[in-house]
Amino acid sequence: GRVWFPNARILIDQRDDTKLYLALNKGGAFKFFRHNKLVLSDTQFSLQVRVGSNVKNAVGHLVGDYQYDIQDDQITIEGPLGWAKQKQMTPLNLMILRVVMLTVGRFFPNLIRKLLQKMLITGKNDAPFRFQRTFHWQDGHWTLNDQLIATDGWSKVLTAGIGSDQTSIYVVMSRTFQAGQLQPWKDLTSEINALSSNQPLEVERQL
Repeated sequence: GRVWFPNARILIDQRDDTKLYLALNKGGAFKFFRHNKLVLSDTQFSLQVRVGSNVKNAVGHLVGDYQYDIQDDQITIEGPLGWAKQKQMTPLNLMILRVVMLTVGRFFPNLIRKLLQKMLITGKNDAPFRFQRTFHWQDGHWTLNDQLIATDGWSKVLTAGIGSDQTSIYVVMSRTFQAGQLQPWKDLTSEINALSSNQPLEVERQL
């Protein structure tokens, strides 16, 4: 059977001995189970990219308005990668926050909350990479095809992979332990280095 939560854009697909938990609001990040055991945890593409003198992280799991198409035996998600937020709550930032909350925050708590959410959690700035992720059910298993296009070429990409446990927002409770953290990342750096500037990266896996 299949359960679809349209507001959250989360799809749960159960067939035969498999369960697929798919977050369409997060670029198709998913967890896949067979016989009630975790087989694969996937948090989408992650690239380290040189931007000027800095190194930034382009990821596919940020919350955004991705395009998707849900059919009986095929699910497609596509859209741009986004720049992971770099801001961290250091001890100094936490001290400043305490002072703000004891002064301005006492009178405008909702304003402070919205500002912090925008700084640390919500919002997505597109990176010059576009992905398409397709799940296809056939002969009792899912085939997963990932494609990634670099609109400005691959020359500034330092490393690339598909993560199993990555999160790119500062939410304390999002970093609690889960079994997917024990799974290895899929390193795609050598595949990226072998591509020409206008050639897409293509990855196929059977779940």
